[in-house]
Amino acid sequence: RYGEREIFGSLNLTVPRGNTVAFVGESGSGKSTAVKLLVGLLQPQSGHVTVNGFDLSEIKLKSYYESIAYLPQEPAVFDGTLRENLVFDNTLDDAILVDAMKAVGLESLYLKLEKGLNTQLGEKGVSLSGVERQLLALARLKFSKADIVIFDEATSAIDNLTEEAVMKTVMDSLSGKTVIAIAHRLDSIRAFDRIIVFQDGRIAEQGKFDELIDKQQYFYELYHRAAE
Repeated sequence: RYGEREIFGSLNLTVPRGNTVAFVGESGSGKSTAVKLLVGLLQPQSGHVTVNGFDLSEIKLKSYYESIAYLPQEPAVFDGTLRENLVFDNTLDDAILVDAMKAVGLESLYLKLEKGLNTQLGEKGVSLSGVERQLLALARLKFSKADIVIFDEATSAIDNLTEEAVMKTVMDSLSGKTVIAIAHRLDSIRAFDRIIVFQDGRIAEQGKFDELIDKQQYFYELYHRAAE
């Protein structure tokens, strides 16, 4: 709950290791709250959130964050070079970093920067557009050792065609990892293992994309409303 406002009265959800799962629903349905609970940004007033059998409230968040990658709508870009924002203090060949940027459509950014990978991005990435910040966060995943990847509308600034091409490449590279995504565009989650549909703080339905469309219930309504 937030103050007196209860979001979940009863929620039971399991995400199997290695699955790709999408959370969808209208604003205020609970999907963002569910992600914040999973990331440890919120604590439940009752019940438990467990990861690999461990209660999240009893895990040191620093160690937990080493095993997850969280990509919010406004990704973190710190005051440092492009290289540092990709791999922090790790040492990798320039060619590997450039290939990671090409894979997400950031080659044009790299080519226009006078100092290339050594270009200072400024505080909070002030020199980058919203699209470039989101693509940079996607490029970072190439070097992440996280077992769990959580997308929280992480591609909202990217146009449809670019998102489709980039996310196919990104999802291919995440094969075998657990992926949880709040979907900005419902077409982008067609291939996910399971879609969880939230409505008013409860799970209204769940299943694969085509199954939910064929049922012609709430997800069907959301999909066609978004397509109009």
